[in-house]
Amino acid sequence: MDQETKTRLKGMRLGAMVQEIERQESFGSTMDMSFDERMTLIIDKQWEKRLQNRLERNLKNAGIPNSSACLSETNYTKNRGFKKSKIVQIGSCSWISNHLNLIITGPTGIGKSFFCSALGHEASVQGFKVKYYKTTRLVNELNLGLANAKYEKILSELKKMDLLILDDFGIEILSTAASRDLLEVIDDRYNESKSTIFSSQLPVNKWVTIFKDKTIADAILDRTVYKSIRLELDGPSMREYYDVIKVNDYNSK
Repeated sequence: MDQETKTRLKGMRLGAMVQEIERQESFGSTMDMSFDERMTLIIDKQWEKRLQNRLERNLKNAGIPNSSACLSETNYTKNRGFKKSKIVQIGSCSWISNHLNLIITGPTGIGKSFFCSALGHEASVQGFKVKYYKTTRLVNELNLGLANAKYEKILSELKKMDLLILDDFGIEILSTAASRDLLEVIDDRYNESKSTIFSSQLPVNKWVTIFKDKTIADAILDRTVYKSIRLELDGPSMREYYDVIKVNDYNSK
């Protein structure tokens, strides 16, 4: 293939096809393949590149703090509440396709944020659009959106997400204004049949205490709790567990 044709392919953003063509040209054995066989390899390479680009773009847009977190790295230490069969089931992400929510509760340090990141990564790999937020940051962003006329744009973008992750839900009491903003988000997701992960130190039966306005609290809980899968974790802090290992490793040197 001449250079001009390759340049045109690159101009059409088909660079992966060019790379595969050049790879085939450098190996004489591929010249024995039929045109259809060679073309299939060329198209497959471009398709794989496009899928990889989409995954990288989705992960970047998701804002997952630990983008390398993986479900296979889940620590099944005894009495933590991480049952392998349950994690495998949740990791299939079929609950997202079925428009369900996921509620993860447990004490600080148990691994809720890691699990949120790992699930967000897995959902992105499976092609879902994901957005991760610390709940207080989302509330602050919505408040700023009101001030700079970006409120509706933020809501519109959140509505498009197949999965919204609200980590550290309930870490502080929400004002009436913040509660209304959160209700806007939750109501949109309920009406659009989109899934949300809530990660919280508080058990669900105490979530009403997060909100100053109990009427808004009832509206939010009514749209989330009753169509949610529950994952209740327990046990010692994993931060302490891993920090002790690091210290012991350092002291042994």
